[in-house]
Amino acid sequence: MGDPAQHRVEHFSKLLDVHAQRRQPCNLAMGYRSLFLRIVNDFIFSSVPDKLRSLANENFDDPICVATFDAINWTEWLATNFPTLNALAHLLPRSLVTLATSNYESVYQLNGFVEDLVRHEKDPNTPTNINCMLQRLMNGHLDSKSESSTPLSDEILATEAEVTMFGGVIDLANIAPFGTFMVSQDSQFQQRLYEELKSAWPDRNRPVPSYEVLRHLPLLDGVIKESMRLTHGALTGPPRRVGPGGTQIGGQYIPANTVVAAPSYFVHMDPVAYPHPEKFDPERWINNDQPGPIVIFSKGRRMCPAVHLAHIEMFAAFAAVFRRYRVTPYETT
Repeated sequence: MGDPAQHRVEHFSKLLDVHAQRRQPCNLAMGYRSLFLRIVNDFIFSSVPDKLRSLANENFDDPICVATFDAINWTEWLATNFPTLNALAHLLPRSLVTLATSNYESVYQLNGFVEDLVRHEKDPNTPTNINCMLQRLMNGHLDSKSESSTPLSDEILATEAEVTMFGGVIDLANIAPFGTFMVSQDSQFQQRLYEELKSAWPDRNRPVPSYEVLRHLPLLDGVIKESMRLTHGALTGPPRRVGPGGTQIGGQYIPANTVVAAPSYFVHMDPVAYPHPEKFDPERWINNDQPGPIVIFSKGRRMCPAVHLAHIEMFAAFAAVFRRYRVTPYETT
């Protein structure tokens, strides 16, 4: 297998074939989510039990897929707007929180699923992949030169696994459905995208091409960049305080102790960088020699460490969908 996403995208496509053959509508949003979960869980765990495995069937209704959809939608909103309340909810007993709201039920379900996966990973009967993330965390103390080094607790392992799982799906599961929906609104553009993909991938029955091939296709590249730009990711990152002596940002002096943040929405919707920023226009990335920045995965030393894998996944998924299928909206506008 060339790219880490290629094999899983082929399996995803076979499940989409079931809907195409039956001429039935398909929930592509959940399909993409299930695909991206399967890929990130390949990285985290040696294996996943059948009952929790993503891409298990053409309905894309595996438990972790459904739980992440419900949990992320609720907790992201609460954590952003009421961080203290969200932190308190995590400290209180489940029975007490449930009396106040049922919205945390999906969070508790997901926590339980991840705890099950950690137990499965530690089960001596489970075949292990020493290169998966959890095995590296479990065995990290063995490589330590400190005599006081001890194994990580199951609680820490579960937290690391869940945070990584969220990171692998939270943005991609918004970018891909949004971009697919926008392309589906323009049949002429979708046909041009299909022709571009066909030129690079003549036999649709062959596996999806590698990222090194796909990333040079201008329309596909434009669709993905425009989809990232208009979904924004985490709108506001952690605020930063200017150090002693102040600093210059964009030609403007910022005094010491000033709190500075760069919300992605304002970066992506800047009309100077992106004329008519509210318009979904993949060709702006072809025609503009100096496109504006995309900060959905942040920038600099603290940017998402898996940004390259995210691009591999998106290029492969979009290519498979628009080379092999004609996408039209169903009961939505």
